Amino acid sequence: MIDQDLVRYIEEQTRPQRDSDLWKKLHLGRITSSIFGDVIQAGENPTSLLQQILYGSNLDKYSKLPLAVQWGIDHEMEAKEDYLQIRRAIQMETEVQACGLTLCSTHSFLGATSDGRVVDNESTGLLEIKCPFSISGQNITSLGISDIMSMNSKQFCLELTELGPTLKKSHKYYAQVQGEMAIIGLPWVDFVVWTAAESDNIFIERIYFSEQYVKHMLPKLVEFYMRQIYPLL
Repeated sequence: MIDQDLVRYIEEQTRPQRDSDLWKKLHLGRITSSIFGDVIQAGENPTSLLQQILYGSNLDKYSKLPLAVQWGIDHEMEAKEDYLQIRRAIQMETEVQACGLTLCSTHSFLGATSDGRVVDNESTGLLEIKCPFSISGQNITSLGISDIMSMNSKQFCLELTELGPTLKKSHKYYAQVQGEMAIIGLPWVDFVVWTAAESDNIFIERIYFSEQYVKHMLPKLVEFYMRQIYPLL
Protein backbone atom coordinates (compact mmCIF):
# COMPACT_ATOMS: atom_id res chain seq x y z
CA MET A 1 0.00 0.00 0.00
CA ILE A 2 1.08 3.58 -0.56
CA ASP A 3 -0.01 6.77 1.16
CA GLN A 4 -2.72 8.86 -0.51
CA ASP A 5 -0.57 11.98 -0.17
CA LEU A 6 2.13 10.26 -2.24
CA VAL A 7 -0.48 9.15 -4.79
CA ARG A 8 -1.62 12.77 -5.18
CA TYR A 9 1.95 14.09 -5.36
CA ILE A 10 2.92 11.64 -8.12
CA GLU A 11 -0.20 12.45 -10.11
CA GLU A 12 0.52 16.18 -9.93
CA GLN A 13 4.20 15.79 -10.87
CA THR A 14 3.48 13.56 -13.90
CA ARG A 15 0.81 15.64 -15.63
CA PRO A 16 3.10 16.35 -18.63
CA GLN A 17 2.77 12.56 -19.26
CA ARG A 18 5.11 11.46 -22.08
CA ASP A 19 7.16 14.65 -21.60
CA SER A 20 7.79 13.74 -17.95
CA ASP A 21 10.82 11.59 -17.07
CA LEU A 22 9.14 10.59 -13.81
CA TRP A 23 6.01 9.45 -15.70
CA LYS A 24 8.20 7.21 -17.90
CA LYS A 25 10.23 5.81 -14.98
CA LEU A 26 7.16 4.96 -12.93
CA HIS A 27 5.72 2.96 -15.83
CA LEU A 28 8.65 0.53 -15.69
CA GLY A 29 7.74 -2.63 -13.79
CA ARG A 30 4.09 -1.57 -13.49
CA ILE A 31 0.91 -2.64 -15.24
CA THR A 32 -0.83 0.52 -16.39
CA SER A 33 -4.37 0.89 -17.67
CA SER A 34 -3.44 1.16 -21.35
CA ILE A 35 -2.30 -2.49 -21.28
CA PHE A 36 -4.87 -3.95 -18.87
CA GLY A 37 -6.66 -5.49 -21.86
CA ASP A 38 -3.42 -7.02 -23.15
CA VAL A 39 -2.66 -8.51 -19.73
CA ILE A 40 -6.05 -10.14 -19.14
CA GLN A 41 -5.92 -11.66 -22.63
CA ALA A 42 -2.25 -12.70 -22.45
CA GLY A 43 -1.27 -16.26 -23.29
CA GLU A 44 1.19 -18.52 -21.52
CA ASN A 45 4.29 -16.91 -23.05
CA PRO A 46 3.76 -13.12 -23.07
CA THR A 47 7.38 -12.24 -23.89
CA SER A 48 6.79 -8.97 -25.75
CA LEU A 49 4.31 -7.77 -23.12
CA LEU A 50 6.80 -8.48 -20.34
CA GLN A 51 9.50 -6.61 -22.25
CA GLN A 52 7.21 -3.61 -22.54
CA ILE A 53 6.33 -3.62 -18.83
CA LEU A 54 9.87 -4.17 -17.56
CA TYR A 55 11.89 -2.08 -20.00
CA GLY A 56 9.45 0.31 -21.63
CA SER A 57 7.66 0.42 -24.95
CA ASN A 58 9.66 -0.31 -28.08
CA LEU A 59 8.38 3.07 -29.27
CA ASP A 60 10.72 4.73 -26.75
CA LYS A 61 13.65 3.43 -28.81
CA TYR A 62 12.57 5.12 -32.04
CA SER A 63 14.30 8.38 -32.98
CA LYS A 64 11.22 8.96 -35.12
CA LEU A 65 7.88 7.45 -34.12
CA PRO A 66 5.91 5.30 -36.57
CA LEU A 67 3.50 7.34 -38.67
CA ALA A 68 0.35 5.92 -37.07
CA VAL A 69 1.58 6.67 -33.54
CA GLN A 70 2.78 10.16 -34.41
CA TRP A 71 -0.51 10.92 -36.17
CA GLY A 72 -2.46 10.06 -33.03
CA ILE A 73 -0.23 12.24 -30.86
CA ASP A 74 -0.36 15.16 -33.29
CA HIS A 75 -4.16 15.16 -33.48
CA GLU A 76 -5.06 14.54 -29.83
CA MET A 77 -5.38 18.25 -29.05
CA GLU A 78 -7.56 18.84 -32.11
CA ALA A 79 -9.80 15.97 -31.03
CA LYS A 80 -9.99 17.43 -27.52
CA GLU A 81 -11.02 20.82 -28.91
CA ASP A 82 -13.77 19.24 -31.03
CA TYR A 83 -14.96 17.30 -27.97
CA LEU A 84 -15.10 20.48 -25.89
CA GLN A 85 -16.97 22.33 -28.61
CA ILE A 86 -19.67 19.65 -28.65
CA ARG A 87 -19.87 19.41 -24.85
CA ARG A 88 -20.14 23.17 -24.44
CA ALA A 89 -22.92 23.30 -27.02
CA ILE A 90 -25.08 21.13 -24.75
CA GLN A 91 -23.64 22.14 -21.38
CA MET A 92 -22.44 25.66 -20.66
CA GLU A 93 -19.41 24.96 -18.49
CA THR A 94 -17.04 22.13 -19.41
CA GLU A 95 -13.32 22.03 -18.69
CA VAL A 96 -10.68 19.38 -19.38
CA GLN A 97 -7.87 19.35 -16.84
CA ALA A 98 -4.49 17.62 -17.18
CA CYS A 99 -4.06 14.16 -15.66
CA GLY A 100 -0.87 12.52 -14.46
CA LEU A 101 -0.17 8.94 -13.46
CA THR A 102 -2.33 7.73 -10.57
CA LEU A 103 -1.01 4.70 -8.71
CA CYS A 104 -3.41 2.26 -7.06
CA SER A 105 -3.07 2.80 -3.31
CA THR A 106 -3.69 -0.88 -2.46
CA HIS A 107 -1.75 -2.39 -5.39
CA SER A 108 1.00 0.11 -6.20
CA PHE A 109 2.16 -1.97 -9.18
CA LEU A 110 -1.04 -0.87 -10.97
CA GLY A 111 -1.49 2.62 -12.39
CA ALA A 112 -3.68 4.66 -14.71
CA THR A 113 -3.40 7.79 -16.83
CA SER A 114 -6.30 9.43 -18.64
CA ASP A 115 -6.25 12.01 -21.45
CA GLY A 116 -7.95 14.45 -19.11
CA ARG A 117 -10.23 15.08 -16.17
CA VAL A 118 -13.59 16.44 -17.37
CA VAL A 119 -15.31 18.92 -15.06
CA ASP A 120 -18.75 20.23 -15.96
CA ASN A 121 -21.54 21.84 -13.97
CA GLU A 122 -23.02 18.46 -13.00
CA SER A 123 -20.19 16.01 -12.32
CA THR A 124 -16.54 15.08 -12.86
CA GLY A 125 -15.24 12.25 -15.00
CA LEU A 126 -12.41 11.33 -17.35
CA LEU A 127 -11.57 11.64 -21.04
CA GLU A 128 -10.01 8.98 -23.26
CA ILE A 129 -9.26 9.90 -26.88
CA LYS A 130 -8.39 7.59 -29.76
CA CYS A 131 -7.30 8.96 -33.16
CA PRO A 132 -6.82 5.80 -35.25
CA PHE A 133 -4.70 6.48 -38.32
CA SER A 134 -6.24 3.50 -40.14
CA ILE A 135 -9.62 5.29 -40.40
CA SER A 136 -8.31 8.85 -40.56
CA GLY A 137 -10.63 9.92 -43.39
CA GLN A 138 -13.76 8.00 -42.39
CA ASN A 139 -17.04 9.44 -41.16
CA ILE A 140 -17.98 8.30 -37.66
CA THR A 141 -21.67 7.67 -38.28
CA SER A 142 -23.58 4.40 -38.08
CA LEU A 143 -23.12 3.97 -41.83
CA GLY A 144 -19.44 4.91 -41.67
CA ILE A 145 -18.83 2.55 -38.76
CA SER A 146 -20.61 -0.22 -40.66
CA ASP A 147 -18.21 0.31 -43.57
CA ILE A 148 -15.20 0.26 -41.23
CA MET A 149 -16.39 -2.92 -39.55
CA SER A 150 -16.88 -4.66 -42.89
CA MET A 151 -13.21 -4.01 -43.65
CA ASN A 152 -11.70 -4.75 -40.24
CA SER A 153 -14.43 -5.84 -37.85
CA LYS A 154 -12.33 -7.82 -35.36
CA GLN A 155 -9.83 -5.10 -34.51
CA PHE A 156 -12.10 -2.04 -34.61
CA CYS A 157 -13.13 -0.91 -31.13
CA LEU A 158 -16.77 -0.04 -31.89
CA GLU A 159 -19.75 -2.22 -32.73
CA LEU A 160 -23.26 -1.45 -33.90
CA THR A 161 -26.22 -2.29 -31.66
CA GLU A 162 -29.93 -1.50 -31.78
CA LEU A 163 -29.16 1.67 -29.81
CA GLY A 164 -26.34 2.71 -32.15
CA PRO A 165 -22.53 2.47 -32.02
CA THR A 166 -20.89 1.49 -28.73
CA LEU A 167 -17.46 0.50 -27.43
CA LYS A 168 -17.04 -3.28 -27.49
CA LYS A 169 -16.83 -4.72 -23.98
CA SER A 170 -14.43 -7.33 -25.34
CA HIS A 171 -12.01 -4.70 -26.67
CA LYS A 172 -8.84 -3.70 -24.81
CA TYR A 173 -10.03 -0.09 -24.70
CA TYR A 174 -12.96 -1.13 -22.49
CA ALA A 175 -10.54 -2.68 -19.99
CA GLN A 176 -8.48 0.52 -20.20
CA VAL A 177 -11.31 2.91 -19.36
CA GLN A 178 -12.67 0.67 -16.59
CA GLY A 179 -9.18 0.55 -15.11
CA GLU A 180 -8.89 4.33 -15.26
CA MET A 181 -12.15 4.77 -13.38
CA ALA A 182 -11.27 2.15 -10.78
CA ILE A 183 -7.83 3.58 -9.96
CA ILE A 184 -8.51 7.30 -10.36
CA GLY A 185 -11.84 6.97 -8.59
CA LEU A 186 -14.28 8.71 -10.93
CA PRO A 187 -17.64 7.36 -12.15
CA TRP A 188 -17.45 7.81 -15.93
CA VAL A 189 -15.20 8.21 -18.95
CA ASP A 190 -16.11 10.04 -22.12
CA PHE A 191 -14.64 7.73 -24.75
CA VAL A 192 -13.83 9.57 -27.98
CA VAL A 193 -12.94 8.25 -31.43
CA TRP A 194 -11.81 11.06 -33.75
CA THR A 195 -10.93 11.10 -37.43
CA ALA A 196 -9.81 13.82 -39.84
CA ALA A 197 -12.98 13.62 -41.94
CA GLU A 198 -14.44 16.99 -42.96
CA SER A 199 -17.73 16.18 -41.20
CA ASP A 200 -19.08 13.60 -38.74
CA ASN A 201 -15.52 13.12 -37.53
CA ILE A 202 -16.10 12.39 -33.85
CA PHE A 203 -17.78 9.68 -31.77
CA ILE A 204 -18.42 10.25 -28.07
CA GLU A 205 -19.77 7.66 -25.64
CA ARG A 206 -20.02 8.04 -21.89
CA ILE A 207 -18.86 4.78 -20.31
CA TYR A 208 -19.85 4.24 -16.67
CA PHE A 209 -17.90 2.38 -14.02
CA SER A 210 -18.71 -1.32 -13.78
CA GLU A 211 -17.86 -2.75 -10.39
CA GLN A 212 -18.64 -6.25 -11.66
CA TYR A 213 -16.21 -5.92 -14.58
CA VAL A 214 -13.40 -4.59 -12.36
CA LYS A 215 -13.94 -7.34 -9.78
CA HIS A 216 -13.46 -9.84 -12.59
CA MET A 217 -10.41 -8.04 -14.05
CA LEU A 218 -8.44 -7.15 -10.90
CA PRO A 219 -7.51 -10.70 -9.79
CA LYS A 220 -6.16 -11.41 -13.29
CA LEU A 221 -3.96 -8.31 -13.16
CA VAL A 222 -2.65 -9.21 -9.69
CA GLU A 223 -1.99 -12.82 -10.69
CA PHE A 224 -0.11 -11.75 -13.82
CA TYR A 225 2.07 -9.38 -11.84
CA MET A 226 2.88 -11.89 -9.09
CA ARG A 227 3.50 -14.78 -11.48
CA GLN A 228 5.17 -13.06 -14.44
CA ILE A 229 6.67 -9.74 -13.33
CA TYR A 230 7.55 -9.86 -9.61
CA PRO A 231 10.03 -12.77 -9.97
CA LEU A 232 11.94 -10.75 -12.60
CA LEU A 233 12.36 -7.58 -10.52
